[in-house]
Amino acid sequence: MSRYFVVPDPTGYGAWAIKKNGRKVSNAQTQATAKNNARRKASLGDEITIYGSRNKQIVDSITVQ
Repeated sequence: MSRYFVVPDPTGYGAWAIKKNGRKVSNAQTQATAKNNARRKASLGDEITIYGSRNKQIVDSITVQ
């Protein structure tokens, strides 16, 4: 089982980064696009955690079924 995270990207290459097990695997311009991309990359049983843009609080968490 892998864990994906959708977080604000501080490097400036995209507004949002997708990380898999702590390693960046992709960028996206919007949070919604990043969330969809993470869902496409994830396999059954993987977890996706989406963080907010300002206060780093978790706004959504998904287990792929």
